[in-house]
Amino acid sequence: STDDSSEKVTFSHNTTIPTGHAKTVRSLAWSPSGKTFATASFDSNIGIWSQEESGEDSDIGNAKEWECMSLLEGHETECKSVAYSHTGTFLASCSRDKTVWIWEGEF
Repeated sequence: STDDSSEKVTFSHNTTIPTGHAKTVRSLAWSPSGKTFATASFDSNIGIWSQEESGEDSDIGNAKEWECMSLLEGHETECKSVAYSHTGTFLASCSRDKTVWIWEGEF
């Protein structure tokens, strides 16, 4: 067997997203398409994020800004986690209120 441990994977910081959540972001999940992601926050809300549509690329690494396209509300207390279905049609969220909500949409 070949030992590939000598190959190093490097990462570089791409962007920072000010979420606007009132409390800690507890969890994040990428949609299967990779076009959106969801944040679960202790403020009881779920944010759905996408990159802005723009005809022009930014000068800095062609990075586009991420924006909150939807805020899902309804949990009584802190949202602890979010997860997409394999098709991306459903998003599940769980909360300290002892409930799991299933959200349907085009994520």
